[in-house]
Amino acid sequence: MAITGNRSYMSNDEHRYISSDEVDRDAALISAPRRRRTCTGNKIAICVLSLAAIGAITAGIVLLILRSTKGPESLKSSSEIALAVPTLDMDCVRTPELIDELHTFFELGGLGTNDDEEICKFVHFKNLEKHFNKSYDDLRARHAAFLNYRRNMAIVEEHKKNTDATYSKGPNHFFDMDVKELASKLLHPIHVGDDFEEHWNVGEVFVTKDDQAKYSLLKGHIDNPTAIDVGSKVTFENINWRTFGAVSPVKDQGHCGSCWAFAAIGAVESWFRIEAHKYLTFSEQEIVSCDTLNSGCGGGFSDLALDYIKKHGVASAAEWKYEAIDGKCTEHHGIRYFILDYMGARGANVASALLVRAPTVVYVAATEDWFNYSGGIFNADCPAGQLNHAVLLVGEGYDETLKKRYWLIKNSWGTTWGEDGFIRLERTDNGTDKCGVLSYGFIPTGKVSPTN
Repeated sequence: MAITGNRSYMSNDEHRYISSDEVDRDAALISAPRRRRTCTGNKIAICVLSLAAIGAITAGIVLLILRSTKGPESLKSSSEIALAVPTLDMDCVRTPELIDELHTFFELGGLGTNDDEEICKFVHFKNLEKHFNKSYDDLRARHAAFLNYRRNMAIVEEHKKNTDATYSKGPNHFFDMDVKELASKLLHPIHVGDDFEEHWNVGEVFVTKDDQAKYSLLKGHIDNPTAIDVGSKVTFENINWRTFGAVSPVKDQGHCGSCWAFAAIGAVESWFRIEAHKYLTFSEQEIVSCDTLNSGCGGGFSDLALDYIKKHGVASAAEWKYEAIDGKCTEHHGIRYFILDYMGARGANVASALLVRAPTVVYVAATEDWFNYSGGIFNADCPAGQLNHAVLLVGEGYDETLKKRYWLIKNSWGTTWGEDGFIRLERTDNGTDKCGVLSYGFIPTGKVSPTN
Protein backbone atom coordinates (compact mmCIF):
# COMPACT_ATOMS: atom_id res chain seq x y z
CA MET A 1 0.00 0.00 0.00
CA ALA A 2 1.59 3.26 -1.10
CA ILE A 3 1.35 6.44 0.91
CA THR A 4 -1.02 8.95 -0.61
CA GLY A 5 0.21 12.46 -1.30
CA ASN A 6 2.50 14.35 -3.64
CA ARG A 7 5.42 12.49 -5.11
CA SER A 8 8.90 13.49 -4.08
CA TYR A 9 10.93 15.30 -6.71
CA MET A 10 13.76 12.92 -5.78
CA SER A 11 11.63 9.80 -6.26
CA ASN A 12 12.39 7.31 -9.01
CA ASP A 13 10.01 4.43 -9.62
CA GLU A 14 12.34 2.79 -12.12
CA HIS A 15 15.12 2.15 -9.61
CA ARG A 16 14.21 -0.02 -6.65
CA TYR A 17 16.77 -1.02 -4.05
CA ILE A 18 14.51 -3.21 -1.88
CA SER A 19 11.64 -5.58 -2.57
CA SER A 20 8.10 -4.26 -3.02
CA ASP A 21 7.00 -6.06 0.17
CA GLU A 22 9.63 -4.18 2.13
CA VAL A 23 8.56 -0.91 0.56
CA ASP A 24 4.94 -1.48 1.60
CA ARG A 25 6.06 -2.38 5.11
CA ASP A 26 8.20 0.75 5.50
CA ALA A 27 5.55 2.97 3.92
CA ALA A 28 2.98 1.74 6.40
CA LEU A 29 5.34 2.26 9.32
CA ILE A 30 6.14 5.84 8.30
CA SER A 31 2.66 7.09 7.47
CA ALA A 32 0.45 5.11 9.84
CA PRO A 33 -0.57 6.50 13.25
CA ARG A 34 2.09 5.71 15.83
CA ARG A 35 1.41 2.73 18.06
CA ARG A 36 3.30 0.44 20.36
CA ARG A 37 4.67 -2.72 18.83
CA THR A 38 3.54 -5.79 20.83
CA CYS A 39 3.23 -9.55 20.33
CA THR A 40 -0.29 -10.70 21.10
CA GLY A 41 -2.22 -13.97 20.87
CA ASN A 42 -1.37 -16.47 18.18
CA LYS A 43 -0.71 -13.94 15.45
CA ILE A 44 2.22 -14.87 13.30
CA ALA A 45 3.77 -11.43 13.55
CA ILE A 46 7.54 -11.62 13.72
CA CYS A 47 8.58 -9.72 16.82
CA VAL A 48 12.31 -9.72 16.38
CA LEU A 49 13.84 -7.73 13.55
CA SER A 50 17.38 -8.62 12.65
CA LEU A 51 19.37 -5.46 12.99
CA ALA A 52 22.43 -4.90 10.84
CA ALA A 53 25.05 -2.61 12.23
CA ILE A 54 25.32 0.70 10.46
CA GLY A 55 28.94 1.09 9.39
CA ALA A 56 30.55 4.02 11.14
CA ILE A 57 32.24 6.32 8.71
CA THR A 58 35.34 7.50 10.46
CA ALA A 59 37.34 9.06 7.69
CA GLY A 60 38.41 12.38 9.21
CA ILE A 61 37.93 15.74 7.64
CA VAL A 62 41.00 16.61 5.62
CA LEU A 63 42.64 19.53 7.38
CA LEU A 64 44.85 22.13 5.78
CA ILE A 65 48.22 21.91 7.56
CA LEU A 66 50.57 24.67 6.60
CA ARG A 67 54.22 23.69 6.48
CA SER A 68 56.53 25.81 8.56
CA THR A 69 59.28 25.12 6.02
CA LYS A 70 59.29 26.15 2.39
CA GLY A 71 58.43 22.72 1.07
CA PRO A 72 55.84 22.14 -1.65
CA GLU A 73 52.16 21.78 -0.87
CA SER A 74 49.47 20.32 -3.09
CA LEU A 75 45.70 20.46 -3.10
CA LYS A 76 43.81 17.29 -2.33
CA SER A 77 41.95 15.96 -5.35
CA SER A 78 38.17 16.10 -5.26
CA SER A 79 38.05 12.29 -5.08
CA GLU A 80 40.35 12.24 -2.03
CA ILE A 81 38.27 14.87 -0.28
CA ALA A 82 35.02 13.06 -1.06
CA LEU A 83 36.23 10.00 0.84
CA ALA A 84 36.17 11.98 4.08
CA VAL A 85 32.45 12.79 3.85
CA PRO A 86 29.65 10.21 4.28
CA THR A 87 28.03 9.29 0.98
CA LEU A 88 24.43 8.51 0.07
CA ASP A 89 24.22 4.70 0.12
CA MET A 90 20.98 3.39 -1.37
CA ASP A 91 21.60 -0.01 0.23
CA CYS A 92 21.10 1.49 3.69
CA VAL A 93 19.98 -0.34 6.82
CA ARG A 94 16.47 0.17 8.20
CA THR A 95 15.63 -0.21 11.88
CA PRO A 96 12.39 0.30 13.84
CA GLU A 97 13.99 3.23 15.65
CA LEU A 98 14.91 4.85 12.35
CA ILE A 99 11.38 4.38 11.01
CA ASP A 100 9.93 5.95 14.16
CA GLU A 101 12.23 8.94 13.85
CA LEU A 102 11.42 9.47 10.19
CA HIS A 103 7.69 9.07 10.89
CA THR A 104 7.90 12.16 13.12
CA PHE A 105 9.47 14.14 10.27
CA PHE A 106 6.80 12.84 7.86
CA GLU A 107 4.10 14.25 10.12
CA LEU A 108 5.75 17.69 9.99
CA GLY A 109 5.53 17.66 6.19
CA GLY A 110 7.76 18.19 3.18
CA LEU A 111 8.85 14.58 2.64
CA GLY A 112 8.31 12.49 -0.47
CA THR A 113 6.38 9.25 -0.80
CA ASN A 114 9.09 7.07 -2.33
CA ASP A 115 10.04 5.68 1.04
CA ASP A 116 12.99 3.49 0.15
CA GLU A 117 14.80 6.62 -1.06
CA GLU A 118 13.47 8.78 1.78
CA ILE A 119 14.78 6.38 4.42
CA CYS A 120 18.21 6.21 2.82
CA LYS A 121 18.37 9.98 2.55
CA PHE A 122 17.54 10.20 6.23
CA VAL A 123 20.34 7.74 7.07
CA HIS A 124 22.74 9.89 5.03
CA PHE A 125 21.50 13.04 6.80
CA LYS A 126 22.14 11.43 10.20
CA ASN A 127 25.64 10.39 9.14
CA LEU A 128 26.38 13.95 8.00
CA GLU A 129 24.98 15.26 11.28
CA LYS A 130 27.50 13.16 13.16
CA HIS A 131 30.35 13.87 10.75
CA PHE A 132 29.98 17.65 11.01
CA ASN A 133 28.99 17.59 14.70
CA LYS A 134 25.62 19.27 14.11
CA SER A 135 23.01 19.95 16.77
CA TYR A 136 19.63 21.69 16.59
CA ASP A 137 17.53 23.66 19.05
CA ASP A 138 14.42 21.52 18.66
CA LEU A 139 12.61 18.99 16.46
CA ARG A 140 11.29 21.60 14.03
CA ALA A 141 14.76 23.05 13.52
CA ARG A 142 16.10 19.57 12.77
CA HIS A 143 13.20 18.91 10.40
CA ALA A 144 13.98 22.17 8.57
CA ALA A 145 17.63 21.11 8.37
CA PHE A 146 16.60 17.78 6.82
CA LEU A 147 14.52 19.58 4.19
CA ASN A 148 17.48 21.83 3.39
CA TYR A 149 19.68 18.74 3.11
CA ARG A 150 17.24 17.18 0.61
CA ARG A 151 17.23 20.33 -1.52
CA ASN A 152 21.02 20.59 -1.44
CA MET A 153 21.47 16.92 -2.36
CA ALA A 154 19.03 17.40 -5.24
CA ILE A 155 21.31 20.20 -6.48
CA VAL A 156 24.35 17.92 -6.12
CA GLU A 157 22.67 15.08 -8.03
CA GLU A 158 21.43 17.41 -10.79
CA HIS A 159 24.94 18.82 -11.20
CA LYS A 160 26.24 15.33 -12.06
CA LYS A 161 24.26 15.53 -15.31
CA ASN A 162 26.18 18.62 -16.42
CA THR A 163 28.80 17.20 -18.77
CA ASP A 164 30.31 20.65 -19.38
CA ALA A 165 31.20 21.21 -15.73
CA THR A 166 34.85 20.83 -14.78
CA TYR A 167 34.10 20.96 -11.07
CA SER A 168 32.15 18.81 -8.64
CA LYS A 169 29.52 19.50 -6.02
CA GLY A 170 29.08 17.63 -2.76
CA PRO A 171 27.93 17.96 0.85
CA ASN A 172 29.99 20.02 3.26
CA HIS A 173 29.18 21.76 6.55
CA PHE A 174 26.56 23.80 4.65
CA PHE A 175 24.62 20.59 3.87
CA ASP A 176 21.72 21.46 6.22
CA MET A 177 21.44 25.16 5.37
CA ASP A 178 19.31 27.10 2.91
CA VAL A 179 21.65 28.48 0.23
CA LYS A 180 19.61 31.65 -0.27
CA GLU A 181 19.74 32.40 3.44
CA LEU A 182 23.48 31.68 3.39
CA ALA A 183 23.95 34.09 0.49
CA SER A 184 22.06 36.82 2.34
CA LYS A 185 24.42 36.45 5.32
CA LEU A 186 27.75 35.83 3.62
CA LEU A 187 27.59 37.71 0.32
CA HIS A 188 27.19 41.50 0.30
CA PRO A 189 27.53 43.91 -2.66
CA ILE A 190 30.99 45.44 -3.04
CA HIS A 191 31.36 48.72 -4.95
CA VAL A 192 34.87 50.18 -5.13
CA GLY A 193 35.12 53.86 -6.04
CA ASP A 194 38.03 55.85 -7.43
CA ASP A 195 38.86 57.52 -4.11
CA PHE A 196 41.73 55.05 -3.53
CA GLU A 197 43.53 56.11 -6.71
CA GLU A 198 46.80 56.71 -4.85
CA HIS A 199 47.14 52.95 -4.39
CA TRP A 200 46.87 51.98 -8.07
CA ASN A 201 50.43 52.83 -9.16
CA VAL A 202 52.16 49.46 -9.14
CA GLY A 203 55.16 48.47 -11.25
CA GLU A 204 56.34 45.13 -12.60
CA VAL A 205 58.76 42.85 -10.76
CA PHE A 206 62.17 41.72 -12.03
CA VAL A 207 64.25 38.95 -10.49
CA THR A 208 67.27 40.01 -8.43
CA LYS A 209 70.06 37.85 -7.06
CA ASP A 210 68.51 38.10 -3.59
CA ASP A 211 65.11 36.75 -4.62
CA GLN A 212 66.14 34.36 -7.40
CA ALA A 213 65.69 31.30 -5.18
CA LYS A 214 62.31 32.55 -3.94
CA TYR A 215 60.86 32.97 -7.41
CA SER A 216 62.35 29.69 -8.60
CA LEU A 217 60.53 27.96 -5.73
CA LEU A 218 57.30 29.90 -6.37
CA LYS A 219 57.37 28.67 -9.96
CA GLY A 220 57.62 25.07 -8.81
CA HIS A 221 61.38 24.55 -9.25
CA ILE A 222 61.83 22.98 -5.83
CA ASP A 223 65.29 21.51 -6.45
CA ASN A 224 66.72 24.26 -8.67
CA PRO A 225 67.08 27.66 -6.93
CA THR A 226 68.54 29.27 -10.06
CA ALA A 227 65.88 28.10 -12.51
CA ILE A 228 64.60 31.66 -12.96
CA ASP A 229 67.20 33.98 -14.49
CA VAL A 230 68.34 37.11 -12.68
CA GLY A 231 66.99 40.18 -14.46
CA SER A 232 64.02 38.38 -16.00
CA LYS A 233 60.50 39.71 -15.55
CA VAL A 234 58.44 37.77 -13.01
CA THR A 235 55.22 36.49 -14.56
CA PHE A 236 52.26 35.18 -12.60
CA GLU A 237 51.86 31.88 -14.50
CA ASN A 238 52.41 28.87 -12.22
CA ILE A 239 53.08 30.99 -9.14
CA ASN A 240 51.88 29.26 -5.99
CA TRP A 241 52.49 31.01 -2.67
CA ARG A 242 51.59 27.82 -0.81
CA THR A 243 54.83 26.20 -2.00
CA PHE A 244 56.70 29.06 -0.33
CA GLY A 245 54.89 28.53 2.98
CA ALA A 246 53.42 32.02 2.70
CA VAL A 247 49.74 31.12 3.09
CA SER A 248 48.33 30.90 6.61
CA PRO A 249 45.75 28.22 7.52
CA VAL A 250 42.19 28.47 6.23
CA LYS A 251 39.71 29.88 8.77
CA ASP A 252 35.92 29.93 9.00
CA GLN A 253 34.00 33.20 9.14
CA GLY A 254 30.85 31.41 10.33
CA HIS A 255 27.45 33.03 9.71
CA CYS A 256 28.92 36.53 9.74
CA GLY A 257 29.49 38.54 6.56
CA SER A 258 33.10 39.25 7.54
CA CYS A 259 34.90 37.89 4.47
CA TRP A 260 36.42 41.35 3.97
CA ALA A 261 38.18 41.09 7.35
CA PHE A 262 39.35 37.50 6.75
CA ALA A 263 40.79 38.34 3.33
CA ALA A 264 42.66 41.36 4.70
CA ILE A 265 43.98 39.47 7.73
CA GLY A 266 45.00 36.58 5.47
CA ALA A 267 47.00 39.00 3.32
CA VAL A 268 48.71 40.51 6.38
CA GLU A 269 49.52 37.07 7.81
CA SER A 270 51.08 36.15 4.47
CA TRP A 271 53.04 39.41 4.34
CA PHE A 272 54.52 38.79 7.81
CA ARG A 273 55.65 35.37 6.56
CA ILE A 274 57.25 36.84 3.45
CA GLU A 275 58.73 40.00 4.95
CA ALA A 276 59.68 38.88 8.48
CA HIS A 277 59.50 35.06 8.29
CA LYS A 278 57.02 35.17 11.19
CA TYR A 279 54.19 32.64 11.29
CA LEU A 280 51.51 34.59 13.16
CA THR A 281 47.73 34.68 13.18
CA PHE A 282 45.86 37.93 13.70
CA SER A 283 42.43 38.92 14.99
CA GLU A 284 39.61 39.22 12.49
CA GLN A 285 37.27 39.99 15.39
CA GLU A 286 39.11 43.23 16.19
CA ILE A 287 38.69 44.40 12.60
CA VAL A 288 35.01 43.42 12.58
CA SER A 289 34.34 45.17 15.90
CA CYS A 290 36.56 48.25 15.62
CA ASP A 291 36.82 49.26 11.95
CA THR A 292 33.99 51.81 11.90
CA LEU A 293 34.39 52.49 8.18
CA ASN A 294 33.09 48.98 7.53
CA SER A 295 29.86 47.29 8.63
CA GLY A 296 31.00 44.29 10.65
CA CYS A 297 28.96 41.20 9.85
CA GLY A 298 26.98 43.30 7.38
CA GLY A 299 29.88 43.47 4.92
CA GLY A 300 32.83 45.71 4.19
CA PHE A 301 35.94 46.44 2.17
CA SER A 302 39.28 44.70 2.63
CA ASP A 303 41.26 47.75 1.51
CA LEU A 304 39.71 49.76 4.35
CA ALA A 305 40.66 46.93 6.71
CA LEU A 306 44.26 47.12 5.49
CA ASP A 307 44.17 50.87 6.11
CA TYR A 308 42.95 50.21 9.66
CA ILE A 309 45.88 47.83 10.32
CA LYS A 310 48.29 50.38 8.85
CA LYS A 311 47.04 53.12 11.23
CA HIS A 312 46.03 51.21 14.37
CA GLY A 313 47.71 47.81 14.13
CA VAL A 314 45.93 44.58 15.02
CA ALA A 315 46.00 42.15 17.94
CA SER A 316 46.89 38.49 17.67
CA ALA A 317 44.11 35.94 17.24
CA ALA A 318 44.96 34.52 20.65
CA GLU A 319 44.58 37.96 22.25
CA TRP A 320 41.19 38.63 20.66
CA LYS A 321 39.36 35.49 19.59
CA TYR A 322 36.85 35.37 16.76
CA GLU A 323 33.15 35.22 17.73
CA ALA A 324 31.38 35.74 14.37
CA ILE A 325 29.41 38.71 15.74
CA ASP A 326 29.73 42.48 15.40
CA GLY A 327 30.82 42.74 19.03
CA LYS A 328 32.08 45.74 20.98
CA CYS A 329 35.37 47.48 20.33
CA THR A 330 37.27 47.17 23.59
CA GLU A 331 40.81 48.25 24.39
CA HIS A 332 43.43 45.50 24.35
CA HIS A 333 46.87 46.00 25.86
CA GLY A 334 48.78 43.21 24.14
CA ILE A 335 51.24 43.48 21.26
CA ARG A 336 49.92 45.27 18.18
CA TYR A 337 51.11 44.37 14.68
CA PHE A 338 51.42 46.95 11.88
CA ILE A 339 51.99 47.08 8.15
CA LEU A 340 53.76 50.10 6.65
CA ASP A 341 51.31 50.55 3.77
CA TYR A 342 49.31 48.75 1.10
CA MET A 343 48.92 49.04 -2.67
CA GLY A 344 46.23 48.17 -5.17
CA ALA A 345 45.77 47.37 -8.84
CA ARG A 346 43.03 46.75 -11.37
CA GLY A 347 42.53 44.32 -14.23
CA ALA A 348 45.49 42.28 -15.45
CA ASN A 349 47.81 44.16 -13.08
CA VAL A 350 46.18 42.34 -10.16
CA ALA A 351 48.06 39.24 -11.31
CA SER A 352 51.08 40.71 -13.11
CA ALA A 353 51.97 43.33 -10.48
CA LEU A 354 50.42 42.16 -7.19
CA LEU A 355 50.23 38.36 -7.20
CA VAL A 356 53.92 38.19 -8.15
CA ARG A 357 54.69 40.09 -4.93
CA ALA A 358 52.37 38.41 -2.42
CA PRO A 359 49.03 36.67 -1.87
CA THR A 360 46.48 39.24 -2.99
CA VAL A 361 43.10 40.32 -1.64
CA VAL A 362 40.55 40.22 -4.47
CA TYR A 363 36.80 40.74 -4.76
CA VAL A 364 34.74 38.15 -6.65
CA ALA A 365 31.15 37.62 -7.73
CA ALA A 366 30.31 34.45 -5.81
CA THR A 367 27.05 32.65 -6.61
CA GLU A 368 24.94 29.99 -4.91
CA ASP A 369 26.92 27.42 -6.92
CA TRP A 370 29.88 28.20 -4.67
CA PHE A 371 28.25 26.80 -1.54
CA ASN A 372 28.22 23.17 -2.77
CA TYR A 373 31.60 23.34 -4.56
CA SER A 374 33.72 20.33 -3.60
CA GLY A 375 36.60 20.29 -6.08
CA GLY A 376 37.85 20.77 -9.62
CA ILE A 377 38.04 23.96 -11.68
CA PHE A 378 34.94 26.11 -11.19
CA ASN A 379 33.60 27.06 -14.63
CA ALA A 380 29.97 27.92 -13.89
CA ASP A 381 28.47 31.25 -14.89
CA CYS A 382 28.95 34.15 -12.49
CA PRO A 383 28.24 37.86 -13.16
CA ALA A 384 31.68 39.51 -13.06
CA GLY A 385 30.14 42.93 -12.43
CA GLN A 386 28.32 41.91 -9.24
CA LEU A 387 31.18 41.63 -6.76
CA ASN A 388 30.06 40.40 -3.34
CA HIS A 389 32.81 38.38 -1.66
CA ALA A 390 36.41 39.02 -0.57
CA VAL A 391 38.97 36.21 -0.86
CA LEU A 392 42.74 35.75 -1.13
CA LEU A 393 44.29 35.00 -4.52
CA VAL A 394 47.35 32.82 -3.83
CA GLY A 395 48.35 31.38 -7.18
CA GLU A 396 47.81 30.43 -10.81
CA GLY A 397 48.27 27.02 -12.38
CA TYR A 398 47.47 24.44 -15.02
CA ASP A 399 45.51 21.21 -14.56
CA GLU A 400 47.02 18.49 -16.77
CA THR A 401 43.90 16.32 -16.57
CA LEU A 402 41.34 19.01 -17.35
CA LYS A 403 43.67 20.89 -19.72
CA LYS A 404 42.70 24.17 -18.09
CA ARG A 405 44.45 27.07 -16.42
CA TYR A 406 43.05 28.30 -13.14
CA TRP A 407 43.31 30.86 -10.35
CA LEU A 408 43.99 29.38 -6.91
CA ILE A 409 41.95 31.10 -4.19
CA LYS A 410 41.90 30.79 -0.40
CA ASN A 411 38.37 31.18 0.95
CA SER A 412 37.16 31.71 4.55
CA TRP A 413 34.47 29.01 4.78
CA GLY A 414 36.51 26.42 6.66
CA THR A 415 38.54 23.43 5.49
CA THR A 416 35.55 21.12 4.90
CA TRP A 417 34.48 23.36 2.01
CA GLY A 418 36.00 23.02 -1.46
CA GLU A 419 39.54 21.70 -1.80
CA ASP A 420 40.74 21.98 1.80
CA GLY A 421 39.13 25.43 1.94
CA PHE A 422 40.44 26.54 -1.48
CA ILE A 423 38.72 26.93 -4.83
CA ARG A 424 40.21 26.86 -8.31
CA LEU A 425 38.54 29.33 -10.67
CA GLU A 426 38.73 28.83 -14.41
CA ARG A 427 41.09 31.34 -16.02
CA THR A 428 39.35 32.83 -19.07
CA ASP A 429 41.57 35.81 -20.03
CA ASN A 430 38.36 37.73 -20.79
CA GLY A 431 37.84 41.13 -19.17
CA THR A 432 38.20 40.86 -15.40
CA ASP A 433 38.20 37.06 -15.78
CA LYS A 434 36.02 34.44 -14.09
CA CYS A 435 33.72 35.89 -11.41
CA GLY A 436 35.51 39.24 -11.74
CA VAL A 437 38.57 37.92 -9.89
CA LEU A 438 40.83 40.54 -11.53
CA SER A 439 38.54 43.53 -10.89
CA TYR A 440 40.50 44.88 -7.92
CA GLY A 441 43.40 43.61 -5.85
CA PHE A 442 45.33 44.74 -2.75
CA ILE A 443 48.49 43.67 -0.92
CA PRO A 444 50.37 45.00 2.14
CA THR A 445 53.75 46.61 1.44
CA GLY A 446 56.89 47.72 3.26
CA LYS A 447 58.31 46.71 6.60
CA VAL A 448 56.17 45.09 9.28
CA SER A 449 56.34 45.68 13.02
CA PRO A 450 57.06 44.35 15.48
CA THR A 451 59.28 41.63 14.04
CA ASN A 452 60.12 39.94 17.34
